[in-house]
Amino acid sequence: MGGYGEMVHGKGWQSVMSRRFGFVAWGLMACWVFFLLTVQETSSREKIVVGWIERVSITPEFILQAKIDTGADNCSLHVEDIQPVQRDGERWVRFKVMNQTRESISMERKVLRIARIKRKENESQKRYVVDMGICLGDVYKKVQVNLVDRSGFKFHMLVGRNFLRDSFVVDPSLQYTREPLCGKDPVR
Repeated sequence: MGGYGEMVHGKGWQSVMSRRFGFVAWGLMACWVFFLLTVQETSSREKIVVGWIERVSITPEFILQAKIDTGADNCSLHVEDIQPVQRDGERWVRFKVMNQTRESISMERKVLRIARIKRKENESQKRYVVDMGICLGDVYKKVQVNLVDRSGFKFHMLVGRNFLRDSFVVDPSLQYTREPLCGKDPVR
């Protein structure tokens, strides 16, 4: 008399193991296909491809050329004539923003905090951090922005990961892929 497999199925133990392996293999393949479809759908549906330089707006009418910087945690904006002011007992700042065409606007924002940014050779710099709405394409987000003197740099604004997160993928071979289209009300 043969083994258990022969008694039940009329075949040897190899046949029983082969069937079990087949069920496990099909189950694993089904899980893998489901995973791949889910990942592909999520990443392609939600991410917008932008270039390393884009036009952004900080008001509906005021457009800046910005460097898209995946190495920066937060956005930074070049400002001039920064003045701390008190408003209803809270700390605010008044400043001027100039774009590449030399147009300028004056703005005031509530100070969220003062960040200490470590720079080269252990030198640190204090920067006011404010909330500011930024529009890139049709995506509007209110994010924290460092106010800083970037007069020595070509781009007056850096768009950092706090704005890019969950919405954008950067293709460094592209530039100016979309115009800011947000208007006064956030689109997304």
